[in-house]
Formats: sequence, structure tokens, C-alpha cells
Amino acid sequence: MKIKSYLMAAVGFGILVGSIILAQPFVSHSQNQVPPIPVEVINTPLEIRTVEAPPCCVPRQPFRKLVGLVGDNGENAAFSNFVVPGGKRLVIENVSVLGSLPHGEQLQVGFNYSSSPSFVIRQDFPVTFQMSEALPPQDFYVASQQMRVYVDPGSVVELRAFRNPTHGAFKVEFSISGFLVDL
Repeated sequence: MKIKSYLMAAVGFGILVGSIILAQPFVSHSQNQVPPIPVEVINTPLEIRTVEAPPCCVPRQPFRKLVGLVGDNGENAAFSNFVVPGGKRLVIENVSVLGSLPHGEQLQVGFNYSSSPSFVIRQDFPVTFQMSEALPPQDFYVASQQMRVYVDPGSVVELRAFRNPTHGAFKVEFSISGFLVDL
């Protein structure tokens, strides 16, 4: 029991001495020995380097084109085309179509694009019957397709519409939207 009380007294004394030492301000010898040195900052101009902007930051020019196709009596197809301007890439983001055909006919629409005659890429999309009119007797079809199609400079984009059967004239309007990017 005496040993226990001596041990408790020693631990208490150690705690007391430790807290007194830690409470005293401590100054290191290095802080008093070296005087502060003045620092002079000289700003020198940096060389300006040209950095190519990442694709997210390349300036975009809005693009929208409305193209009408007309087919006469007995014709089963109508075509039109346009060329992507030189030095620019066309990014097609949406194509909408409105077609009016004689009653009972079916419609198929799409477009091709190519940078050379041996390399043609075809995009087709479904049309949906919208409504019929009595006078003149015609049916309306619509399509809207969201996409991301990259068409190179100088490429020919050909719009096409096919129908079956071929009674009377038909008309199809394409609305193409997206943007042009400088290359």
C-alpha cells in the first residue's frame, strides 16, 4: 500500500513539472541568431506561347439549313445536296423532316456524306405518320433525329427521300442544325 502511494505521488509530481515546463515560452536559438534578410522580387515577362484550344473551347459558328425536295408524278425519289465550306468541319446535331405525300404512300428519308466517291457514310432515320388531309388527299410524315455527325471540309452532304407507290407529286423539307468549327 505504501508503494502505491509513493507511485501516485511520483506520477503527480511528474505531471506538475511537465505542465510547468510546457507553460514556459520557448525561444529557439536560431530565431535570435540570424537577422532578417530583405528580399527583392523582380517580375520578368514570360514568353507567350500559343496553345491549341481543347475541343470544348473551339469557337463554334451556328449552322442551320432548310432544304426542300420535290418529286413529280411517277418519280420515286428526290435528292438535293450541299458542300461543307473549306477550312470548317460541320457537326450535325439534329435533322428534322416534314413530308407530304399522296394518300397511302410510304416515305423513307436520310442523308449521305462523303469526302471522296469511294467513301460514303449513310444516315437513315424513321419517319412517323402524322396526319391526313382530305383536299388534296395527302398524308403528312415527320421525323426528328438527334445525332452528332462530323462532316469534313469540302464533303458533299446529299439529302434523299424515297416513296412508294408513285402517284402524284410529293414534297419533303429537311431542317439541319448544328455548328461549324474552324480547322
